[in-house]
Amino acid sequence: MVPTPSELRTRKQNVLRAIRSQLKHLLMPLGFKACKDGEGFDRKIEGGKQHFGIALCRNGLRFEFAPVTSMRLDIVENISNLFSGTPEDLRSGTMTMVVLPDILTGVERMYPATTQDEIAASVDEVERLLIETVIPFLDAHQDLKSIDRAMNKNGLDTSFHPWRAVHSLIVAHLAGNPRFDELVSRYRDEMLNEPPQERAKYDEVVNYLRGMRPSQNLGAEDN
Repeated sequence: MVPTPSELRTRKQNVLRAIRSQLKHLLMPLGFKACKDGEGFDRKIEGGKQHFGIALCRNGLRFEFAPVTSMRLDIVENISNLFSGTPEDLRSGTMTMVVLPDILTGVERMYPATTQDEIAASVDEVERLLIETVIPFLDAHQDLKSIDRAMNKNGLDTSFHPWRAVHSLIVAHLAGNPRFDELVSRYRDEMLNEPPQERAKYDEVVNYLRGMRPSQNLGAEDN
């Protein structure tokens, strides 16, 4: 018998609940708290937060998921949201940088999560990924200087243009990155195939940043 859409939604909620229940034992002692929406865990950092999320997909009657990490710096989002069009009541949820663990490990992976056995085995693997790769990365990237290096030197942001370019430039400017003008040109070239309105928005942000008073250099020698 084919399940109804309502039954599939319930199954999805149950799968998310099972994954979250097993992961919380590792994440909560590290300062993470379960999000109210049930999609993952947040950890506060100075001037922002870090997020570990669960992107759950359905393929027919089967489920699989991928872990996703992201981080927010309020000082960056305060500028970004001047141009984003995000409603004011949702602006506290916008993120500065998105990192798929795949880019840290070099291995693309989806984890099966249809049965309890699959969920248990997949969560075991994800816990190893967290311990060995994700948590050390998050611990090492909690301020403008380190996030600037991750975004503009190491290319670890996996979000999409125009916001990958916008966030990267705001971070570079606030961190005092001496390659700011070079980065402006690089991201503009990357956006040549984006819609004209997106390129125009990018140029608005560039002009805004160039009109700001120079920020304190927060360690440009490391960029």
